[in-house]
Amino acid sequence: FPSREFAGRQIRWYAQKTSGADLDANRSQTLAHKAEGRSEMVTVGLIGGTGGIGTHLLTILIQRNYTVRALARSPAKLRSHERLTVVKGDVTADEAAVLEVCQGCDIVLSTVGGCVMSEMAANILKAKPPRFYCVTTLGVGGSSEEAAEMLTQMIGKANFDDYDNADKRVRSNGYTAVRPTSLNDKKGINKYLATDEIGMGPIDRFGYPLAIARSDVALFLADCVEDTQWDNKGVQVHKAASSDKRSGCNVS
Repeated sequence: FPSREFAGRQIRWYAQKTSGADLDANRSQTLAHKAEGRSEMVTVGLIGGTGGIGTHLLTILIQRNYTVRALARSPAKLRSHERLTVVKGDVTADEAAVLEVCQGCDIVLSTVGGCVMSEMAANILKAKPPRFYCVTTLGVGGSSEEAAEMLTQMIGKANFDDYDNADKRVRSNGYTAVRPTSLNDKKGINKYLATDEIGMGPIDRFGYPLAIARSDVALFLADCVEDTQWDNKGVQVHKAASSDKRSGCNVS
């Protein structure tokens, strides 16, 4: 278990971050309204749209009137929509399909997970999208030594290194690595805590990171379609305080 001293440091870190006036109370709502009222077309490339985060993300993107180009090994798993184009393919094996999805997009979002991260990142990077946000995990890229140790024990060194390598490739090519804490499938609270500061973020009474709902990570990614403040950065995405009524919490 993490030490009591470490837990105390993280609690103080979280209290400081969630009590300041630098949290944007209406960020997600403002971005959603901006998207709904937009006249010009914004095209989003989506890799991993049939997964846990990706399913929620696709719903939000469509709700915000974006045009979406999605890559899927099984296109039938994605619902049809007039603003959704589905390209059949595997992100690790079909470079031509990846290029087809990425071409003409304003931003590409990847929510792919598992032991294919390095291959996935390499193929998307070959397509050279104008903006690229790739979900990795807390603990990689030097984001948290404690989380890295826990994650290595949980998934093994080979899988951890795969995530870490993908994270490094994304960052070294000038794109954004999104590092959420542990994930769950609970109903989201429509807010999140995003920061470029390293550390475990909010923790439970045992010193472990609080899990964030996949739908709340999806909300962060959707907000980044038109908000460029996290471009070319590594960003940690944590669960926001349940008592905080603010939406789309953000710490720069």
